[in-house]
Amino acid sequence: MAGSKEMYCVLAANLANLTNCVVCCPDYLLVNKGNVVHMLQDLKDCTRWLINHGNDYGGDPDNIIFVGHSAGAHLCILNMVELINQSHWNNESNNIIRKIKGIIAIAGIYDIPQHLLHEIGRGVEDISGMYRAMLGVTGLKRYSPYYLIQDMVSTNDGANSIQEDQGIPWPVIVLLHGENDTTVPIQQSEKFYVVIKDLDIPVEFHKLKHRHHSDYITDMMNDKYQYHKIIADIVTPYIGKIILRNQ
Repeated sequence: MAGSKEMYCVLAANLANLTNCVVCCPDYLLVNKGNVVHMLQDLKDCTRWLINHGNDYGGDPDNIIFVGHSAGAHLCILNMVELINQSHWNNESNNIIRKIKGIIAIAGIYDIPQHLLHEIGRGVEDISGMYRAMLGVTGLKRYSPYYLIQDMVSTNDGANSIQEDQGIPWPVIVLLHGENDTTVPIQQSEKFYVVIKDLDIPVEFHKLKHRHHSDYITDMMNDKYQYHKIIADIVTPYIGKIILRNQ
């Protein structure tokens, strides 16, 4: 909801060097200029651009992996769920979701009503702007990946039926979360992992000991920092595995 892509450009460059992949570091409208609908549209437009122009930069438009942190992780997962929901009647969504092979979601928010209560408890709900970005009360569950997947289960008799009936593959999901995160508590990822795991969706969950919300993000930008090994030991290998899985 806040920040800018410039905060992550060094991490993006590091990812490109370590994985030998083409890395795009996009931006999206922030809370003072837009809401979750605009943010999602920016991410969808970026995905279309990657599909149409990725080859121009040496990339593979059929092998797209999203990496997002905090609100960015929420948007990556939310975008995936919406594309899967739309894919049975929207040909473009069906085509796009087949090209997204994986999502690495770091310290994400998946149950927004629960997180709003956490923000109120900390007295930061007005500063964060999440409530405004989600369009108020009606948007809290509407844009929560946790509840959207629960709705998919009740509507479609399980996520596997969507894959079987429509032939729609789910991207591999990798969740990372710091155990000492007080900005977005680790319970967000723990809860989301359970609902995904129960549906036999390909998912991995890594709890990062003694880590907070963003300290290890900074460390991943420089191999001289203490927790740079997170990118080398977890993020980079998973990118490689996801690519190999889909070759």
